[in-house]
Amino acid sequence: MFNRFYAVIAALFVVLVIFSVQPAEAISKYYSNSAIRSLFPGTFEARIDGGRRVLFKASSSGALKARLAMGFSDKGRWSVRQNKLCMSLNNWTEGKQFCSRVWKAGKWFAVSSLGQKTILFKRAKH
Repeated sequence: MFNRFYAVIAALFVVLVIFSVQPAEAISKYYSNSAIRSLFPGTFEARIDGGRRVLFKASSSGALKARLAMGFSDKGRWSVRQNKLCMSLNNWTEGKQFCSRVWKAGKWFAVSSLGQKTILFKRAKH
């Protein structure tokens, strides 16, 4: 059951973190490499699967730490390539890298998961 939990979280989270493209008419503007890089490093709150909260910290070295409100955590890497945010997590994504275009969705930034679900993220308040 524990492994299934990680598999579900990985599918939903990734990346963050990750990602295929949403329909063009739904997106007003995708972020460029430089615009995505201007968001990072930092600490972020992500909302997935109808509000499940994930906190993640992206360092300037490319290191990534993620933590669910329930206490589960993982580590990985982030980068920006070809105008996409790319992320991998050691356990939740089994080290596989996923990439997505980034766009603004109200006060949140957004990426899409492999299942076409939108994942929202914003800077976490300290």
